[in-house]
Amino acid sequence: MKYTDFEINGNSIEFHNSIVGKETVFVNGKVTSEKFSIFGTKHKFDIERNQYELKSRLQPYTGIGVKLELMENGELIETRVVNNAKQSIIWFAAGLSLGMVLFRIWS
Repeated sequence: MKYTDFEINGNSIEFHNSIVGKETVFVNGKVTSEKFSIFGTKHKFDIERNQYELKSRLQPYTGIGVKLELMENGELIETRVVNNAKQSIIWFAAGLSLGMVLFRIWS
């Protein structure tokens, strides 16, 4: 599911994240990086002669949010915190269900 996109020098950089932790970065519609992550990771890719790094980090204190830092040639150029309400609800429901199961087992 698409979380956010960045427009840099006429190029589109999209960050996608699935409920199971698969992160994908697209540049101009093409996959440039795919990784699995629970707490965050770094995606490195090149556009023309510039090196980019998109860091993702889970922000558990802001709901189920993800902090994204986009760097160009080692310099931070943009930071975003993206909250996805749909995933927050799914994680809440999963946690509640697990809690109820464990309660029944231990009772």
